[in-house]
Amino acid sequence: MFITCYRLWAIHKIVPIMIASLTTIAELFSLSSALAGTSLIWELVATAIVWGLAFSTVLTLICRANALSNIYGIMKKRKLEEKT
Repeated sequence: MFITCYRLWAIHKIVPIMIASLTTIAELFSLSSALAGTSLIWELVATAIVWGLAFSTVLTLICRANALSNIYGIMKKRKLEEKT
């Protein structure tokens, strides 16, 4: 049950989320690692954005898949109870 729900969700959601997140992280990486110059404020801001975006992307992908799986399981259980 979890695998079916996760596969359906992954087909439609993982690719756009990963593309958006990875391009943003790649763009800000040069600023956060001081490759684009040195600026104390912008390095810290870019570093915070990169780590926050990476963490939230992983959290979103894992938690959303689990939530959808749980909802799917509850709905399926209710349908089985209604039939009996």
